[in-house]
Amino acid sequence: MKVPTVTEALEIYAGDYASFGIVFKREDGTPADMSRFTHWRAQWRRSPGAKGAVNLDLDTSNTIDGKITLIFWGDKTAVDGGEIRSGVFDIQAEDQATIRTLLKGSISWKGDTTR
Repeated sequence: MKVPTVTEALEIYAGDYASFGIVFKREDGTPADMSRFTHWRAQWRRSPGAKGAVNLDLDTSNTIDGKITLIFWGDKTAVDGGEIRSGVFDIQAEDQATIRTLLKGSISWKGDTTR
């Protein structure tokens, strides 16, 4: 199965909270019920396979409507002490004990001026 890829980088501004709503859809364009998936997880890395993964938060409370939210907290993106910079992410979940990568993409991190 080819993993869907976000074609534009998600832009993160240093130290800011950011969230990105994602809707999984069927071929006909209607929202896909994703409630069968469990153990959702997301990670950021500088590049695919690089060491030093950072776990990201996900809001999966609306998976029945195909909706999840990928969350970046300001402390993880801060210039001073933050771990996340430009890099890549993916989102995985389990379907009957089989781990599936459901989405991948890239992050464009922008340094801030005010600290």
